[in-house]
Amino acid sequence: MKQLHTIAEAASDRAEMHSIIGAQRNDWHHLLFHSINSINFSASFMACMANSTAPHHPAFLMTFLAFKFSSVFLYATVTAFIILVNKIQPSQLAEEQRNATRLFKQLEKSIYSTLELETPSIMDVEMAMERVLALDKAYPLPFASWDAREVPQDGEAYDMVAGDEEEEGRSSSEKRS
Repeated sequence: MKQLHTIAEAASDRAEMHSIIGAQRNDWHHLLFHSINSINFSASFMACMANSTAPHHPAFLMTFLAFKFSSVFLYATVTAFIILVNKIQPSQLAEEQRNATRLFKQLEKSIYSTLELETPSIMDVEMAMERVLALDKAYPLPFASWDAREVPQDGEAYDMVAGDEEEEGRSSSEKRS
């Protein structure tokens, strides 16, 4: 029973992590989208300003070239941003995180309903662990290379975390002595 509670808690933690990552990816999508629109508007405005200067004005050529080069540079920047956004597709990544969040929450509710309706068996614990590991494999958390840790395949990861906390408690008590 304790194992099933631990697995449900792990599913809840994963759902929360995927939710946070999904919100960050959605924010990046909106940031890039609005940046592209703003830069595109600025480039259009500069191209319009280049054509609106008076041709008889003494500084016409310099003003014309400055606006034209600036608008070309901004259009090139917008093109690079669009290529980048099409490559990483932040809206698609955010959608995947929303799906992962939904599936982990469903798994958590399923585990808690199993706990409420019946006495869990070893088979229930194994099935829940298999489902968590399958979802972890289908929707891995995007760790940076310096954050990646080796996680055991047999489900001992949650016991290891508790063991790490006990070791920290022992090392801090040893320091006090």
